[in-house]
Amino acid sequence: MRIFIMTLMLLALACSKKETSEPEQAGATEAPSSTGDSPQTDEPAVAEALAEPPPLPPALLQAATPPLDAPPVIAILDQGAEPRQALRWQLKSGFEQKAQIKVGFTVKAVVMTLAVGDPDYVVTFDLTQRVQKVDPDGTLRVSVSVDDATMHPAVLKGDRRAEQFKEALSAVKGSTGSYTMHPRGHVQDARIDMAAKKASRRAHDMLDNLRWALVQGTPTFPEEPIGPGAKWTVNRSALLSGMLVNQLTTLELVKRAGPQLVLKIGARQTAEKQPFTSPGTLEEMKLLTLNGVGAGTATWELTQLTPRSADIEANVLKGVQQEVGRKGEKKRVQTAIGTTRTLLIEAD
Repeated sequence: MRIFIMTLMLLALACSKKETSEPEQAGATEAPSSTGDSPQTDEPAVAEALAEPPPLPPALLQAATPPLDAPPVIAILDQGAEPRQALRWQLKSGFEQKAQIKVGFTVKAVVMTLAVGDPDYVVTFDLTQRVQKVDPDGTLRVSVSVDDATMHPAVLKGDRRAEQFKEALSAVKGSTGSYTMHPRGHVQDARIDMAAKKASRRAHDMLDNLRWALVQGTPTFPEEPIGPGAKWTVNRSALLSGMLVNQLTTLELVKRAGPQLVLKIGARQTAEKQPFTSPGTLEEMKLLTLNGVGAGTATWELTQLTPRSADIEANVLKGVQQEVGRKGEKKRVQTAIGTTRTLLIEAD
């Protein structure tokens, strides 16, 4: 059965939506650090930068999984061209931003020879984010509220599960949460609490996808000054659907004009065998294997909490084991599950 699951996962990985080229090795050597912190005068403007840069090949993931609360390990691959500058988020207490982001989700599972799951669906979240406090070291305490959650009416009208989707959207609307963001972008303690007292698995999936978008969509910068063309890796752990995942992200600074940045992003994820609880169903499972890849682009302003634009996709394939059936008659079932998450923010 294990061979069957691995074969399915390899086939699904080969058919993922976004093709990625051969991964580059994640070197640990650093270029000589720049002593200057001169302002950026790069021309032309960011809007004239590469409209759709090709996906960045994610570096190979070889490090052990760090503890969940450990700070990220950053390695500079290339400090980029002059002028270089240390990148830091520049927000003040009381800053509030409303944003609309689209988060897509697909899940496909194979149990024995039975295929189940949800097709592609995209939820549009209207969010309000507010900087509640700025610590002396520049760390931001940010609150999040889900003002609205919608799906395209045509999708709901044509789907046999329209009522289930509507129920899930209603449960999600009004949910609130918070997260901590360090001056260089590392996000911790991200949580979003369901507004409804009772909610379906689909509603929990929606909020888990939103939390993923808030955490994974925020770049982390090196301590050292960097310039256009700089590349660096960020190794950290993350919670993904209740599982502790080891993630290595490769970032490239394509362009900078003042506080505005264009970034290319690539990521790899792995995870060790572990027991976990599904956030949506509260079912206890065991993770047997996991492999994920992601890629995309984002335009950020260091004075904002949400990207001006983003197009990021992540594909994760995992094998899980759980016990099903009545008490005393339970059987172990192994399942191959493929999920695709997308984050889309369109420039205003």
